[in-house]
Amino acid sequence: MLPSYLSATCRRSPSLFRTFATATKEKQPHSQAKTQVKVRPTASASQTTTKPKVPSAVKGRVSSEHAAKHPSQPASQVHSHPESTKPHAKAAPSVVTSGKEAEKEKSEEEVLREQMAQIDQMLAMEKLFPTTDPWAQRVDTLDVELPYVVNPFKPSEYPSWRSMFEQFSQNRQHSLKNATSMWSLAGANAFPGVDLSGAKFRHKLFKWPWHVFQCRSTKPNAWVAPFRAGALESYIELNNALAANDVKRIKTYAIDSYQDTQLKLLKKRSQEYLYKWRFHGELSPTRILSIRAMEGYLSPEEPRFGNRFMAHILVKFDTEQSLEIYDRKGHPLHAHKPEDDHGKKTWLNVPAEKRRVIEYLVLEKRMWYDGPWTFRDQLWEKAGKARVAA
Repeated sequence: MLPSYLSATCRRSPSLFRTFATATKEKQPHSQAKTQVKVRPTASASQTTTKPKVPSAVKGRVSSEHAAKHPSQPASQVHSHPESTKPHAKAAPSVVTSGKEAEKEKSEEEVLREQMAQIDQMLAMEKLFPTTDPWAQRVDTLDVELPYVVNPFKPSEYPSWRSMFEQFSQNRQHSLKNATSMWSLAGANAFPGVDLSGAKFRHKLFKWPWHVFQCRSTKPNAWVAPFRAGALESYIELNNALAANDVKRIKTYAIDSYQDTQLKLLKKRSQEYLYKWRFHGELSPTRILSIRAMEGYLSPEEPRFGNRFMAHILVKFDTEQSLEIYDRKGHPLHAHKPEDDHGKKTWLNVPAEKRRVIEYLVLEKRMWYDGPWTFRDQLWEKAGKARVAA
């Protein structure tokens, strides 16, 4: 479909368009030196009486004599103060935090402060510039992922039993995340054509759990059916825009890094030829493999349209399509059957060879806009024999 980078690990047909063309570690160890305390026996009453000061000359002579008789005892203990013979109290144990833990806590606090500061700036910006939308900034792709088939009767698809169990556990977590996002969207009545605003408690208790786990359903009455239809419509529109070199429409249906990639590939393509992209149908129904939702509109006021949520969906497109290429005179340059070429009468109407194209694309929709689903990223199958569960 879309011209994009081709992964060596992808086990699918390439896009038709493509065929032509930390932080510094501040260790703060709270180490505390251990003081060796030597406890001496309590002095007698005669030893604790106050004595006159000893001249320095006499003290030096006594120290040398004592060192000769007792070489193992330091001379500094000969005339020690009586109070120094008392045992020292043990220091209270201190909690020692490692440098990595302190750095982690510090980094989390700094990230939280930065995020709160950004939200405050957006709120102030919304008041100063009411015609702009501060919540339309770029965001990272949410944690959508490809689920893989886990079949205990086919262990050869995984390098070990452990990796198979890890994939099974990852699939279960993935399903729970899908269900959580579906529940959040249902609570905001965010599914087009499905009125859930007046749902009673018993419906949420008995009916909703059945629907929220049907993220990958292709049934026409599923909650995600409007999402699937909107994704396929955007898919067709974007491919037609790429074939027609329509930059304005490309920017309408592609955003962020995916838009940048498409525009770069578009510039590399020769402008001396005419392209016609044709959609011949779906070989398997368009399917949502992963869905994530979060609140993206954080203004105190309710949005004028829709709801506060932003949704990312990972969609599998399994389609049959063709790409026709003509020169400026209308002569076909693509592979075609000889009987299809009838000279000038076939002006820009020579069918190209049909190809099957499978793509896993991430789409985004900000629910407070009345706009189409837009493409923002592309995922690829991982290396190995494991098959995508779709």
